[in-house]
Amino acid sequence: MSIVVSGSLAYDQIMTYSGEFKEHILTQQSEDLNISFLVNGLTRQFGGTAGNIAYTLALLGEQPTIIASLGQDCEPYLEWLKKNGISTEGVTINQSTYTATAYISTDKKGNQIAFFYPGSMEHPSTTAILSHDSANTFSIVSPGNILDMSELTAHYKQSSIPYIFDPGQQIPAIPLATLLDCIAGAFLLICNAYEFEMIKTITGYSIEDLLRLTSQIIITQGASGSTLINHDGARVIEAKAVAYAADPTGAGDAYRAGLLKGLVSGHSIVSAAKMGATCASFCVEATGTQNHRFTLDEFTQRNQS
Repeated sequence: MSIVVSGSLAYDQIMTYSGEFKEHILTQQSEDLNISFLVNGLTRQFGGTAGNIAYTLALLGEQPTIIASLGQDCEPYLEWLKKNGISTEGVTINQSTYTATAYISTDKKGNQIAFFYPGSMEHPSTTAILSHDSANTFSIVSPGNILDMSELTAHYKQSSIPYIFDPGQQIPAIPLATLLDCIAGAFLLICNAYEFEMIKTITGYSIEDLLRLTSQIIITQGASGSTLINHDGARVIEAKAVAYAADPTGAGDAYRAGLLKGLVSGHSIVSAAKMGATCASFCVEATGTQNHRFTLDEFTQRNQS
């Protein structure tokens, strides 16, 4: 079955801070904030929601197609995608700008401060919508260009292609009507706990209201696992134990890849979510979003443990 992943492609500048951010942020001075952190590590990684999800899908033996954009500095990323067996057929190149770049700093408690330059992501990639067999295609619409997110969900509904809607960091920027329309008809809504509270606050909708738009919701909660909510109630999916938690960045995207792999392989939603948790555990054991590795045997062994 074909998997189409839309969202962002970005270069990640990942920094590590040896202390805790909260120790140096004075809440009583929040209106006159002027602060800097001396980081003790910096790496440049390949990232972006679409790239991260597609990378882990490739580790799982899939050959996903990406719908996203890159800028004039595209060559290193294109080479990386091709090296990992990921189709670049749906990647749009915008020579007028640079590729989106994220600046992410993580403290010793796993708290993060991030800045994001959208660059090429500001330009829609929906011209790259490709023809797929609706009976043999599954998709995920992850955070990226808002017009892309809207037009792709409309296209998938019209074409009867099931899609996971993952609004993520774009929740504050998506117009309310567009957000509700993208959720309506989705196979699944997925977000982390904070993002889910944002959705409820922005829309004024309860869980019951949202379940009238989509039949199931997954809320990821880091080391606490994830929660699957549907009309049968709520079920907690435990996180997988890790040998060493190096970096939480990208774990949510790895989870989505495992979830997709499970669904296209015919597993139940619960079994697929457990596969997502397994992928996330491999991701947090490596620094960066596309540096973890595992064989299919290693994945199966951990997933069954």
